Amino acid sequence: MIYDDLNATAPLPKQLLIRRLLELIASSMSQEKKWMPIDFYRNACRLAAAASWAEGAALFLTDSSRKKVFLIASYDESDIKIPGRTFSVGEGVVGAAVLSKKMEYHLPNKPHPAFVPSRSKPEIRALIAAPLMKTPEQVIGVICVHNPIDSDLFEENKIELMEEYASALCDGIMIVRTAESLYDDNLKLRFEAERSSLLFSTAMQFIDGRQLQFILNEMTRSLMRLLKIEYAGIFLHKDDSLFLETSFKIHKESGWKISINSNSKDDPIEVAVRTAWLNKIETKTDINLLKERRMSAHRFADCAALPIIFEEKPIAVFLIMHGIEERQHITEKELILTRAFLSRLAPLLGRIISKE
Repeated sequence: MIYDDLNATAPLPKQLLIRRLLELIASSMSQEKKWMPIDFYRNACRLAAAASWAEGAALFLTDSSRKKVFLIASYDESDIKIPGRTFSVGEGVVGAAVLSKKMEYHLPNKPHPAFVPSRSKPEIRALIAAPLMKTPEQVIGVICVHNPIDSDLFEENKIELMEEYASALCDGIMIVRTAESLYDDNLKLRFEAERSSLLFSTAMQFIDGRQLQFILNEMTRSLMRLLKIEYAGIFLHKDDSLFLETSFKIHKESGWKISINSNSKDDPIEVAVRTAWLNKIETKTDINLLKERRMSAHRFADCAALPIIFEEKPIAVFLIMHGIEERQHITEKELILTRAFLSRLAPLLGRIISKE
């Protein structure tokens, strides 16, 4: 257990803590899996809680204006909380740490004047907020730990350890951000290369007289490779209905019909498809996982339905999702690239469909 490795009796707790953090960075950047910065942030919170022997931890990052900090990830022994809470600079203990550029405390024997009681459980009894200092004048975030285990107060050595951890975590976040930027650039190049290849192969398949379903299967496989997803399907739009034309694990049979209102502004067809598919989830485990991801304020989508538009009309909808066992997310950046990918394919796909 990580707590056992990092308790007060462990040799060189500071060095051990930094080593654990470096391992997290290396693990997050592993080429064997999809690059997900949020995994690093959550694990960094877990490590902070373990190192300080606390019940939970939370990581806040400053927004682009540097006037607010938002909760990007958190860890609690009983739950991984939903991110999204925001504080203005100076608001709450977190905002106070950004403003003062030093560690702030809320303790039973010394309440912090800016402390904002949380409605969540468990109740916050004690809190340490350590700013992440990129430079002596620039704060990029705050790491917090709350409620020391079996105690009302944090031990002095744990407080000192958190200060060291905040410094190392700041460096780690800068490394992660650089890696994320490189990943995004690489992803754009891969999308462009795959799009060019798919456009050419689709055109050749059309010229060779291939059936529509064969072409749609190739298109779906191409996007599945790019996004590293297991579940995908394409619905074709006919009148006021969508019919599942090609599918990979989404439904056992093609022809699944979803009724829609094409002219409705309140219920776009992508929402109708997403909702219809989510309603078909059968197990309670799946439902809980999907709700957890959908509620994320930073929109890490578990399931996305993307319309394919030709001549200002929807001709199809592309539905994608990660498998439950993957516990992965589809990011906003990937969705933006996928929409652009589909928009470039739409004219050719529209002509192919019209010939059927």
